Amino acid sequence: MRFSSRTSFAGGNPSEFSRLLDLKKKEEQPLWDLTESNPTRCGFSSLDLKLLEPFSDPHNLIYAPDPQGLLEAREAVCAYYADKKIAVSPDRVFLTSGTSEAYTFLFHLLADPGDEVLCVSPGYPLFEHLASMADINLHRLQTSHRRGWALEAGQVEKSRTVKTKALILVNPNNPTGHYPQMSEGPLPLISDEVFLDFNLTGANPKSAASLTDTLTFTLSGISKILGSPQMKLSWIIVNGPDELCREACRRLEVIADAYLSVNTPSQRALGVWLEHRMLFIEEARRRILTNLKVLGRAVEDLDAELLKPQGGWYAVLRLQGALHDEQAAMHLLQKMNVLVHPGFFFDFEEENMLVLSLLPAENVFSQGVGRLCEGLQAERADIKVK
Repeated sequence: MRFSSRTSFAGGNPSEFSRLLDLKKKEEQPLWDLTESNPTRCGFSSLDLKLLEPFSDPHNLIYAPDPQGLLEAREAVCAYYADKKIAVSPDRVFLTSGTSEAYTFLFHLLADPGDEVLCVSPGYPLFEHLASMADINLHRLQTSHRRGWALEAGQVEKSRTVKTKALILVNPNNPTGHYPQMSEGPLPLISDEVFLDFNLTGANPKSAASLTDTLTFTLSGISKILGSPQMKLSWIIVNGPDELCREACRRLEVIADAYLSVNTPSQRALGVWLEHRMLFIEEARRRILTNLKVLGRAVEDLDAELLKPQGGWYAVLRLQGALHDEQAAMHLLQKMNVLVHPGFFFDFEEENMLVLSLLPAENVFSQGVGRLCEGLQAERADIKVK
């Protein structure tokens, strides 16, 4: 029997790093996981039983499907953007069960099999899988910290072909935390803004939902805004030229009607949840900034550079000298029981990057960073001896 090539990425042997991680998880020893990015496992006090109170509404027992999502939930999304001084019509809002589903909808909307979309590297590796399952190709545009993670002038146009149907920007980028230039152009734009509210500089970053000249699809949801990925509710905002928006919405409605995947209780709770979103956002931001300071102080004596993020909840360490990202990550896991992401996971141009989540509880993060520094110093000393 032959399976579909859409899931060909599921085959092959796991990497040496993956095999070591599996072994470590089976051992009965503490593991300092500096990749943990699931808010529900990071001990936030704002994630309490009050989130469940809207579920007692008896209207949750009534199924009244709408391809775009319940009107009251879409109006709650509009109110969220109104707080950002952006006018959004509920007719331009589509609810999905997550941003992965949102990407699937948009790939089906914009691209035929064999077409391609552009996205930026370094970046989240899930895009390759989503593109493969939609029978389209993904072409990555490489950026570097030397250029401030910015795309070069003309880089999109040089990479564009007749089969290029959209450009994906993550705003701010995962994992570099930089905010991309929201310039309008000929390609439809998909702006993933799940981390937009986690600004670390005090600035008010621009949302693509404010663009008017380019057909734009802005993605976000409560996975990050409320720290509640288990509630499974995200959205797509359609904006740009009116005629293109109307046609895009008409076609998106057909796609969404084939799924009807968003659960009713979360839709009915969304208004209450978004009204209280700042409780989690501010608590998470305080922790992110605290952990970022701890990391910055800890690496001062290391031959490493902290590439400070502007937003989001990840940090990138650039190793100096002969250390390689996978080599360093393997050593930290093997010798120190510390888990970090090697940079190749995010397709960095350079092979000396490590990625850490800034979301773990402060005591866990501080202990883990201490062990990380000890492990990197030992590994560097060992290399010098050799």
